Amino acid sequence: MALIPLDDPEVEPRSRWERYGSWLVVVVCCVFVASWVHVVGWKNGGFESLVFRDTTTNGGDMGAHVYWPWFLEREWFSAFRVQGWSPHWYSGFPIGQFYFPLPALAISLLDLIPFISYNQAFKIVVVSGPIALPAAAYYFGSKLRFPWPAPPLFAIVAVRYLFEVRYGLNNQPDATGWTIYGGNLASTMAGEFSFTIALALALFFLGSLAQYLRTGRRGWLPAVLLAGCVTSHIVVAAFAAVLALLVVAMIYGQWTTSERAESRSAWRRLWRLSLPPAVVAFLLTSTWTLPLVGAQHMTASMRYEKQHNWGSFLFGLKSVDPPDGDWTSSGSIPRPLWLWLLVMVAVFLCGWWRRSSTLIVLIGATFFGALFVVWPEHHIWNTRFAPFYWLLLGFAAAIGAAELSRLLGYLWVGSSDWIRAGDRLDYIAEVEAARDAAAHRTPADPEGDAIADPDAVAWTPPAFEMPPHLRDDHPRVARRRAITLSAVVSTFALAMGGYSFWWTTENKGVGEGWARYNFEGYESKPGWTEYKALMDAMGALEPGRALWETGRDEEKADNDGAFGNYGGDLALELLPYWTNGRIGSMEGLYFESSATMPYHFLTISHVSEKPSQPVRGLRYANDYPHEKSFDLGVRQMRALGVRYFMAFNPSTIERADAHPDLDLVTSIGDFDGVAPKQWKVYEIAEWALVAPLPYEPVVVEPVGGTQADCFGENPSFPTEKQFTLDDWECSAAPWWMQSDEIDRPFAESGPAAWSRLEDASDLASTEPKALPPVEISDVVETTDTMSFRVDQIGIPVVVRTSYFPNWRVSGADGPWRLSPNMMVVVPTDETVTLSYGSTSWDWLGRVGTLLGVAGLIWMVRRRPDRAAWFALGVRPGRVDGFGVAPHSAPASDPMNRSMSSAPTYDAPTSEPGAGFDDPSVVAPPNGPPRPAAGDDPGPSEADDPR
Repeated sequence: MALIPLDDPEVEPRSRWERYGSWLVVVVCCVFVASWVHVVGWKNGGFESLVFRDTTTNGGDMGAHVYWPWFLEREWFSAFRVQGWSPHWYSGFPIGQFYFPLPALAISLLDLIPFISYNQAFKIVVVSGPIALPAAAYYFGSKLRFPWPAPPLFAIVAVRYLFEVRYGLNNQPDATGWTIYGGNLASTMAGEFSFTIALALALFFLGSLAQYLRTGRRGWLPAVLLAGCVTSHIVVAAFAAVLALLVVAMIYGQWTTSERAESRSAWRRLWRLSLPPAVVAFLLTSTWTLPLVGAQHMTASMRYEKQHNWGSFLFGLKSVDPPDGDWTSSGSIPRPLWLWLLVMVAVFLCGWWRRSSTLIVLIGATFFGALFVVWPEHHIWNTRFAPFYWLLLGFAAAIGAAELSRLLGYLWVGSSDWIRAGDRLDYIAEVEAARDAAAHRTPADPEGDAIADPDAVAWTPPAFEMPPHLRDDHPRVARRRAITLSAVVSTFALAMGGYSFWWTTENKGVGEGWARYNFEGYESKPGWTEYKALMDAMGALEPGRALWETGRDEEKADNDGAFGNYGGDLALELLPYWTNGRIGSMEGLYFESSATMPYHFLTISHVSEKPSQPVRGLRYANDYPHEKSFDLGVRQMRALGVRYFMAFNPSTIERADAHPDLDLVTSIGDFDGVAPKQWKVYEIAEWALVAPLPYEPVVVEPVGGTQADCFGENPSFPTEKQFTLDDWECSAAPWWMQSDEIDRPFAESGPAAWSRLEDASDLASTEPKALPPVEISDVVETTDTMSFRVDQIGIPVVVRTSYFPNWRVSGADGPWRLSPNMMVVVPTDETVTLSYGSTSWDWLGRVGTLLGVAGLIWMVRRRPDRAAWFALGVRPGRVDGFGVAPHSAPASDPMNRSMSSAPTYDAPTSEPGAGFDDPSVVAPPNGPPRPAAGDDPGPSEADDPR
């Protein structure tokens, strides 16, 4: 008798109580997460919900994300666009062009509901990803039919994944190494909520894809979910695509091994199923993805340094000298040893029971772990792939825990069956002994007299019937076996799940605290009165762009940002939000979305005591004498179209007060007793959005290179890393930092009459061509247009708004890109109008989205029997997705299983009385019945090739 089955057979559908129990686990997980992100909770004996408190979300990048959905709802809903031009950050930038529109769109749509405020809508969308992630993990596990109880364990893994901050990374045992890489709660509250939303959508997509490939029904669902994932985060969409390919390969393997389809026909039918959702998803997103691809060259790179400590990230090791040093054991391992043991169990039993679903998780984790190691420095940081590895590794551990639970259940139930088999043999032996005794006893007549001739009366042995408690096919025995098996498995699984919940509560990291800090809002911060007074003072000024001084708070021991008392270092990025679009902020979020962004931070380095220097590979003003660089910074602000300079450091205010081109227009005193202790706002003399040029621009052919190539200087240290700059930035950044050349901008293209140079560094050695003065008047700027008048035509003028290919001009030639990233036009009429239009990529994307909507309608309206050609010779709905009729799956199919039916075990044929598993058989005295001639006795354990 086999206590542990070799093929782990199961029968669908799952028992009802297993489904209900799994759903209960998912609900508990989701409510648990909701309580920690303060959707529900109690404080001081009363109900408290920070999510539904009408306060403006603050904190890090999160506090600046507030701007975009507000702008989208205010400016672009009426134009039916999800991306357009914003004049409020970085001298104008294409908002929504290079960042993910779905979360912002969801916030704006929720705000349209009368009883939900904008602040509440924003918080609801932020927490939707973490709360939905456990449910998405369970859906993924159940639809891919991982062995129960793996799916509910996936939900518990998702909870632990959300709260992890990975202590011990990068040789820092007490520091958190994972807060902004994406996926966990800390990343979400730091501003990466779109990543978490996309991750939940990706898991829902993978589950719905597997379900669709099994049934041929509801193909529109994976299409919609994939489109949502793409428009929430493009990196997570890559994760979904890789795992989707593995799911398709799994389905193909199931179809071909089912002996119902040849390889060629299986591939043909599989692609007929798979391509429509993929094509429809691509078309639905094309209104955003195609312009993204078409204008990719206009993005800016932060040049994030690749993380080389793969031993620390992937295996909990630390390096002596990364990346080439020896890897040694770390005292603070991010992943505990028992996790690796569970993963090894999953790996072993994946091969033992041939579980293709487990193989998907293992291959996926290996792929993204390897991608983290080999991915080069790129716009996409290699750390973005680490969260996928960590999540899949957790799923693998959950599978190992589920397998151990099942093995324990099989041992328990198998032992019970073994005892029952022994009792059955004892009973059979008693019956046989009774028969033997009766056969040798002298029969008596009905009146009790002995019969002299025993052969004169025919003797009939008593009928044999197995007692109910010894019959394997008796409903009560089968039900007790199933309940016992499930109870043992559930107890073991819940014990591990309970431990995981306990660990999460004890090691909840920073996520819960950040959620409280963020959702309490700007209005609850100690510096709110001062912050609001500053915003009100700026809102009372004439419209214009403002550049504010960045820096650190010297009074704080941890050298924290100067604006922490306001609610976050980026609090002033909300200048356009609080002033209703009247005052723009030069600094904003979505750094990569603006090609003007590097020149803003180079300018900041001239006018701030402790400037922010986030873009790697540049040479900032700390390489220059500060007394000279402040004047250059003022000139740079004027060149960027900045009207107001906001200063708070005493030394900066001293320089600003002494500068002849800065006029004080307003000031704000100290309200909260901590830095910043004062604000002074200066207007820059002769600022203008459109201005004449002193010299005719020169057309330069930009060439990229390393820092040394671009800046013409060697690194500070021989071992200093050399970053590579793209063509335009390599030419414009060094020019921008030269005080003598800032009045001589160069263009990327222009009229044939303009001079040409091979290198921007040759500007200093060429004689400039002076231009006659031009009077510019009636400058009017709206959200996506700018108009002005000139008194002379044919003379180029600079438009101090960021260049982007969508800009169109009437009444002038151009626009052409002008250093650092402005626009130059040559008027052909006295009235010139620039408008932010649409490129061929935009129109192609819109047409694609309309086709995607049509395809989605077709998929929704398609009847199941119209998809009969999808199936492997059987109508959809009559066959499950692997080409096997329901409840008839071969026992070796590891994807069509449940714990609702316990396996049956054959007693060894060498034992006496073996074969009495059928209680309806009347056992003759000479032993069990033999199979009749021609009957197939069925396979035995000896036939198993293992």
